[in-house]
Amino acid sequence: MNTLVNERKFTAHGLDVDRALALIAHHCHPHREYPFGRISSIYFDTPLLSTFREKIEGDTLKRKYRIRWYEGAPLAPESTTQAFLEIKYRYGSARDKLRHPFKVNAEWIRSTPLTDGGLVDLLYREAECCEDNIPINLFPLVSISYDRHRYVCPYTGDTVCVDSNIRMTRLNADRLPQVEPFDLNTVICEHKRTGFGTLPWARVLYHAGFRIRSFSKYGECINQVLHAGAPTVIRMSI
Repeated sequence: MNTLVNERKFTAHGLDVDRALALIAHHCHPHREYPFGRISSIYFDTPLLSTFREKIEGDTLKRKYRIRWYEGAPLAPESTTQAFLEIKYRYGSARDKLRHPFKVNAEWIRSTPLTDGGLVDLLYREAECCEDNIPINLFPLVSISYDRHRYVCPYTGDTVCVDSNIRMTRLNADRLPQVEPFDLNTVICEHKRTGFGTLPWARVLYHAGFRIRSFSKYGECINQVLHAGAPTVIRMSI
């Protein structure tokens, strides 16, 4: 495992994305290597929705299993793309992540229905290369995409990410009620650091409408699917 990273999330519902980005850019520098990217993930869960329930029930230890890739320029149908099997652990506000890279057909991973058994085969084939065991009954549940702008706080040197345009793009119709793709209409400012503390300009976020909350894109999307779009009750971070 890597060094534990503490994450603190500030969320704002319905905030104009350009305004949020201008606010962060006023206090931070763009990340030199990865200033922007479109991220897509397929999330896996058990028949009892164990990872979703860990989130909504506020368990101290939480786990997520996903296949992630980064959208770029259009590729030919036969092209492969770099993807990652990620197992994410949260211990309260701290998190650790196991990440295994592999190649996969770009068009297939982007568009195949989540009922395709090939996704389960892919997950367990790549999991054989990982250091940790995963549950034997995982299946793909939803696919989520979003834009991520990355910054560096000049005062602390910490990474600050702004996630927006968060969209549930596909779901497993054999496991969930059938709904159309939808947007969460939420902007997330995520502060990552290896120690404790907060951003020296955090009060500016508060005045702009952000609040410190425990927020999971996966948990929020599943909650809205299961409850016909009703927002989840989001617990405040401690």
